[in-house]
This record gives sequence, C-alpha cells and structure tokens, in this order.
Amino acid sequence: MKTAALVLLALAVALPPRCSAEGAPSLRELHRSIREQAAREGHEKALAEANRKLASALKRRDKGEQREWAYRTGRLHEEAKDFAAAQDLFSQGLELARAAGDKAATGLHLAALARVYGALGDHPGAVTHYRSALDACRGLDDKAGEAEMRRQLADGYRSMGAFDSAIEQIQSAMDIDTEGGSKTGLAQDHHALGLVAADMLEYGDALAQFKSAWELYRQVGDPSPDLEDEMAVIYETILAHFSRAGPGLAPSLNARVGIWTNERALFVPGWSHSKDRLAEGRLSLARRNFKEASTLFKKAIEEGENAKDAAYVIAGYQGLGWARKEMGDLAGSRQAFENAIATIESERELLAPAERGLFLQGRDYGFRRKEAFEGRCLVAVDAADGFYWAEHAKARAFIESVAARRGSAASIPEDLAKAETDITRRIAATQAEIDAAFYDKRASRGEALLERLAEEQRGQDDLVARLRKEHPEYAAARYPQPLRAEDIKLKPDEVLIEYMVTKEKTLAFVVTPGKDGKPVVNRFEAQMLFSEFWPTVMNYLTPFHYRRDVDKRKGTYRARYSLKLYETLLSPIFRYRDSAGNPLVTAASKLIIVPDDVLGIVPFEAFIRSWPFGDTPEFFDFKEGAAPSFQDIVFLGDLIDIAYAQSATALMIGRTLREGRGASSGMLVLADPIFSREDERAKADASLASYVTPERVRQAQASAGKFMGVKGTIEATPFARLKETGTLAANLRKTFGSGTVVLQGRDASESRLRAEDLARYRYLVFATHGILDADIPYLQEPALMLNQLGNPEDADGFLGVREVMGLKLDADVVALTACGTGLGRQVSGEGVMGLGRAFQYAGARNVLMSLWSVSEKSTTMLADAFFAGLKAGQTPRAALKAGRAKLRANGYNHPFFWAPFILMTD
Repeated sequence: MKTAALVLLALAVALPPRCSAEGAPSLRELHRSIREQAAREGHEKALAEANRKLASALKRRDKGEQREWAYRTGRLHEEAKDFAAAQDLFSQGLELARAAGDKAATGLHLAALARVYGALGDHPGAVTHYRSALDACRGLDDKAGEAEMRRQLADGYRSMGAFDSAIEQIQSAMDIDTEGGSKTGLAQDHHALGLVAADMLEYGDALAQFKSAWELYRQVGDPSPDLEDEMAVIYETILAHFSRAGPGLAPSLNARVGIWTNERALFVPGWSHSKDRLAEGRLSLARRNFKEASTLFKKAIEEGENAKDAAYVIAGYQGLGWARKEMGDLAGSRQAFENAIATIESERELLAPAERGLFLQGRDYGFRRKEAFEGRCLVAVDAADGFYWAEHAKARAFIESVAARRGSAASIPEDLAKAETDITRRIAATQAEIDAAFYDKRASRGEALLERLAEEQRGQDDLVARLRKEHPEYAAARYPQPLRAEDIKLKPDEVLIEYMVTKEKTLAFVVTPGKDGKPVVNRFEAQMLFSEFWPTVMNYLTPFHYRRDVDKRKGTYRARYSLKLYETLLSPIFRYRDSAGNPLVTAASKLIIVPDDVLGIVPFEAFIRSWPFGDTPEFFDFKEGAAPSFQDIVFLGDLIDIAYAQSATALMIGRTLREGRGASSGMLVLADPIFSREDERAKADASLASYVTPERVRQAQASAGKFMGVKGTIEATPFARLKETGTLAANLRKTFGSGTVVLQGRDASESRLRAEDLARYRYLVFATHGILDADIPYLQEPALMLNQLGNPEDADGFLGVREVMGLKLDADVVALTACGTGLGRQVSGEGVMGLGRAFQYAGARNVLMSLWSVSEKSTTMLADAFFAGLKAGQTPRAALKAGRAKLRANGYNHPFFWAPFILMTD
C-alpha cells in the first residue's frame, strides 16, 4: 500500500507547473528532481546530501539556495513522515521567500506547510495555508496556478468534510480553466468534483464526474495515474452493495452487475472483470458460490503479495474469511480474518498518529477494514475470544491517545529515548524507500529493503521488550495493548456489557467478576436483522433530535421502538440464569455499557421496562396533567444504575492512570459566554462594540438549527445567549462556597480557562453550547463554544476534542451541560469519540454529558440537583438518578428532558 506521503508525491508529480516565476523550476520539475535523486541514491543518502547542500548554502549565506534546499530537504523529511522536521524546514524557507519578496517560492512553501498540517490532522491549519498560497498564486497573475491551488484548497476542505466549500473552490477553478481553454485543468476539475461526490456517498454523481474527467484526459493524452483506481473503487463499492442484496434479487442483481461490469471494462480496462480476482471473488460471494470465491480470493492474496499491494492483500484475506465462514470452515475463516487484521495493523503503524484515528473507517477494494474485526468476532472460538476481538477494534483510538499524551521521552533515560526516536525514524525512512522502489517497479531493490525493514522492526520489538521490563509504566502508556477478558478487573457489583454491531447481527458480550474473581464472559445475539436494527434506533431517537416535533414534544413518544430495543438488546441478558440459577444482572448491579456504532448515541436508561397501557402505537400521545402520563411508565433507569465507557481497555487504563492521585478540591464553572455583538453585554462594553459575530459562528447557525432545542434555547439563532446558565453558576457558588471560581461572560473564554490550574479542581462545569463535528468546517470535531468576542489571535473561541485531550485534570466530575456534547465523530470500530471521552483522557474520573440538544431550564434544574447530591456525599451515579427524579417530579416527565444526560465512568 502506498503511504500517504508517496501518494501526495505521485499526485504532485502529475500536476502541471504552478506558482512558478519566469526562469524558476516548476513544481513538477522540482518534485521530479527530488524523486529521481531519492530513487537513484536511496532515501537516506539523498537526505544526507540535501542536508549537506543546505548547510553549505547557510555557510555561504546564499539565501536563494537556502530556500531551494530547505524545500528539498523538507520534502524528503515529509516523504519519510518526519513531519516535525519538514514543518520546520518549510517554515524556514517560507520566511526567506517572504523576506526576498519571492511570491512563487512563498506559494511553494505555503502549499508544502498546508500538506504537512493536513498530514498531522490539523485540517483548519491546512486550509489557512492553502488560502495564503492561493493569494501568492493570484499575485503572480498565473491563472493556471490559481486554478490548481483552488483545487488544492478544495482538497483541504474535502478532508474536513466541508463539501460545500470544496465544491465552491472547484467551480471557481473550473471557471478559470473554461476561460483559458485548459482541457487538462477541466479534467482535473471534474476529477476533483468526483472525489467530493464519492466522499458524500453520491456514487452516481461521482461516476458522472469521473467519466467526464476520463474523456478529457483521453483527449489531451495525459491520463491521471489515479483516476482508474478511483473509478474502480466506486464500481467495487456499487458491486459490494449489490452483493448484500440477497438471493431473492438474483435476476436483478445479475442484470445490474452486467451493466456495471461492462461499463467498468470500458472506463477502467485494467480492472476488467476477467482480470480482477477480487471482483470475481465478490461476485462469487454474491452468488453464494463460496468454494469458487475461496479459490479466487487465494489467488488475489498471492497477486497482492507479489505486487506488495497491502490493500489488495487485506481485501483478499477479508473475502477469504467470509467465504470460509459460509463454507463452515471456521478455523480457516479465523485465520484469514487474523491475517487481514495483522496486515491492517502493520499499515496503521506506518501512519502518522494524527492519521490513525480514522483508519478503520476506510475501505480496501470495497471491504471496510472494520469488517475484518467483525468477521473474526463472528467466528470466535468462545465468548472470551469474541470479546477480545470486539475490544481490539474499540480500544485503538483510546490507547493511541493515551500513548501520545502519557508516553513522554522525558520519563525514560536519555539513551533509551534517543534509541526509540532513532529506530522509529529509520523504520519510516526505510518504508518510504520501499514504497518508492515498488512504485518504480524496482523489485530487487524493494526486496532488499524489505529485509532491512524486518531487521529494524525486530530491533524495535527488542527495544519495546526492554522498556516493558525496565520502565513498565512508560511502556504501558506508550505501547498499550487491548485487554483480554481475564485482564478486566471489575468491582464485585459491576457488570460490563460490550456491544459489537456487525453487518450480519449485533453481538453483546457480558463480563461479570465471577465468584473467584476471575471474569466470566457470556455472549448474546440480538434477535433483529441489521437492516432492521439501524432504522429502529433512528426511529426511536427521531422525536428527540428534530425540530419538526418541537410543538408536540411534551406529548409525543415512540414507545414501540423503545420497547423493541429493550427486548432486542437487554432482555435476553436480564433473563439469563447460569447453571446454578443465578442471574447475570440483579437490581443491585451497576451496569457499564460499552456501545458500538449507532448505539453510541442511545441512552439505555430511557428504554421502557414496564408499559401499563396495552397496545403500543408508533406514536403515543400524552396529555400533560391527565392520565395516562409518563410517570406511569417504568423506565430501565428507574430500576438499575447505568454508566458508559469507551471500551473495557479504556476503563481499565483510566483506573490505573488515576490510582494514587491526590484528592482535588474546589469547583470551576464556565457559564453564559458572549456569542455575538447583539448580546447586551457586548453592546455595553466599548471594547467589544466593534466586534462582529465571527464568520465561523455564522456558518454554524444553519447547521445547528436542524438539531432540536426548546423555546429559549434554539430558535432563529441556534447559539442564543444562555441566561439560565448564569443562574446555575450562582447556585453552585452558593452551594460550594468560596472554593468556587466562575468564568462568565467575556471571562468564559479559552485564554482565561487556560490560565487556570485545572488540576486543582474537584468539579468542573461547562454550561454552554456544544456543537457537532459537522457544524463548523474550521473544527470538524465536537467542541464547546466559549466566548467569541475580543479573543486574542491564538484563541478561536472553541474547546475541541484535541484541545481537551491536552488539558491536565484531576477531577472527580466534569459536567457538560450543553447541547449534544455526547455526539461526536463516528470512528468505525471504536465508538463515538465525543467530548465526554476526551475529558476522561484528560484526567476526569466521571463525565456527565448530553446526547441531544437540551432545555436550558430543565438542564439547570438537573445540574443543581446533581451537584447538591455530590455535596451531600452521593456517588455520581446516585446523584444523577436523584437529579432525573427531581426533573420528573417538577413536570419534566418526557424523556426528552431527563434522558439525554448520561454518565461516563471510570
């Protein structure tokens, strides 16, 4: 599999000259020169030579050569994934280019910095630098360069999921190319639009754009090296969709497969059906010819291994695993899935840390990478084995975040820290050389490098083994591993239920402490097809999320779906008795739910346990003050305590990292920030009167408006002032006394928050709006909205997931009394990465968070009751239960008001 750096390089080489002044080498020429040098001399030798040239230029004070060699050396570091070194060199080159007034070199270095920011996952930073590079190109009056830079900027927006902004930039580029009559540019424009459409899952539009690009590339005789691959992926995705249609649709399936196969043979002849083993294997799976599919996937694996194409190998092993499963060869299926997982893990380890989080979300030739874990889970030897593979997928995001945050080279001796850094860099550099060798069809060179890589990886394994022996705390944090069931240390009254949602069925693994302290694992299957499962969940949640029900919210409830989900997900577990007649779950049990997929946004407490009204229509209409009422219903949360965890590994690592910490004291409340100059406090403050609502906030208004609020919270302006949170702050200060610090209004800001020693507070409360990851393109992650006016340049007014994870906390409870703080980026196989999880990473033992937009008044009441309970000595679980009861006793009976708040626990 080509690394991200090599793919970027290959794309850059294929691009036309851009941002080049007269007499200066074009970007294409420069990149070709760098690549040819690396291929000719080897990556390490090329880098050493580049460093010598740069040092010589510095010694001679030749700033022109300094700029060029800073770029060349940075590019080699970028290819080796040493992004910190690349960023430093590109920044040096940029400073020199600006000082010299060289707009071409300025644009070159800005675009390079944008690539590095993107590779590090800082998409807002990438977009900012692409915009600056675009300005530099426009200054050269280079229309072709401007069009190309707009496509680069669009790619940055696409990476952020800001598809409208991406399309706008591509259309601007298309206008330029149309006016200039550039068929090559138009081909690239259609190509870029196709990529955006594919990311939006609009495969028909994607293919239409790719076909237009294909025809234009054909006319100019300069086909893109990637277009065939991208079109083939779309065709494979469509074929994969039909492969799940089922035997009842066989005639329609065969007809459609014929259409797509013929079309694919026309546009991507290198992927013709007769030559592509993976395509043939998938079609054999769809036709339930499992023996033939198995043979084809074996051939695909062999071809992929010979070509050193890891993606092809992963897909081949996945296909073989599914074929063997259907043939009843469970041992062969297990081995195939494990081989796929091993290759996936090897590829993932080669990525920069910022790239790893979403890796399982991707596909290889139509197979989702997460499917390998799902398949291995389905063919597990026993319940404990299945639990391990479910946990293996879920724990990845957490343990890598822990490694990045807790594993510090300063905590081990200098010689070991240097050895660790050196071996990591050598492996990255060797992998870059391997990719280049096989990309250039220099097989003998590639094979030799593979032997060197294996030796370096053995050296890394030896170093890690030494670290585990001599510095176990550092190794546990820097190189954590998913836990097996026998390593899960639960408290005597705890029951952990971990879900795994697969394409065939939903599994539940129930872990209990066991009489002798050795954990016991039981496995359950949800008796509902996946095709029915997901719509059931969404039907259940609809009245809680969408504004169309705003006028009926007090009376409308989809009771049927609540009951159905309880019967599907929990009833079999609650009914189970072991050989001695003992239940897994009792009224005294404390449940810890580890959700998966869409279950990450479902409050299990709101499942109906007892329904006293007979038939359950889809909508049950309640009348306030009349019978029947919500108080007549028994919900699951009325009977049993429930909390949530990211994964079992997250739970155990979190407890270990927090052992032995000193007790913190005091409370910090951030409440009632200023969001707009229309706020009366902004009008009264002369220093804020000239400020306007930031553009990023205005962009979020329409997006946030689609999520449900109540009168006084989300109406015409989704980010309206939250006056009631000021009342909450005053109440909490009265309850907890002088140890309470309140940041309110203009002080409810990012800079004031960072000025505080947060580790000294036992409780932290963030009483402000929460946003979803798609609301503001600049963020692309869940965030809390802080003060928006009068901020310094280094503070954007948002506290996002990545920033939260960098905080140092020692809190018993962090309360996020905001809208939708539990809804985060859906990371396949790893659950919902919301703000609640991020605060736990930062050091919070418990996090109270919401799963949908909430009523300001009812939230304030619940938070008051919750913290009053903590003050009185209640546990967070008991305090939350009491808070919900108070809401219901005060007329907030509908689950909309009390169900969104859930507790993440350690």
